[in-house]
Formats: sequence, structure tokens, C-alpha cells
Amino acid sequence: MRSFKGRFWLSGTLCSLAVNAWAHAPLLDCYVEAEQIRCEAGFSDGTSAEGRKIMVLDAANKLLLQGVLDNSGAFLFKPPTGDYHVIFEGGEGHSVTMYSAQIS
Repeated sequence: MRSFKGRFWLSGTLCSLAVNAWAHAPLLDCYVEAEQIRCEAGFSDGTSAEGRKIMVLDAANKLLLQGVLDNSGAFLFKPPTGDYHVIFEGGEGHSVTMYSAQIS
């Protein structure tokens, strides 16, 4: 019986960790604001992304510009010509990419 309780506790703990990991997923949304692109990023549990890295790359993955999110989790930039994509680095191997074709 003791072995069963140990396995039950371990499986419950692992499930809890999985739920917690999922609850902290990075989120990114970019849209046109006046003549700029405004990207807003954060985490699904409401945690701020202030100071996190954000990059704009062209279709060949050449870095066009990079910066960090401000205290409201936003980053503004003038849209480059041609196709590009924005990558929000959420930390610990978690990133989100948004392509220019998705931005309106």
C-alpha cells in the first residue's frame, strides 16, 4: 500500500508541474497603430514581460532590429519593407513568432 501512495503522490506532483508550466505560456500580439507596428507580449498567467527580448527578422532570418518590452509589455517599431517576423523571447526555451502576414 505504501508503494501505491508514493506513486500516487509522484504522479500528482508531476501533473501539477505540467499544469503550472502550461499556465506560464508566452503570448504575443502585433498590430498596426498609426504608421508603426505595436507588439504586446506577456504570459498566460498574467505575469509581466517587461524587459524581455523581442526581435524583428527578415524572411532570410537576418536580424533587422531588437529591443526589450517596456513596462506595459509593448514594443513599437516602423515596419520594414518586405516580409518579416517578430520573435518574443519568453525565456527558458519559450518563444513566440508572429509573421508580417498575420499583422493587421
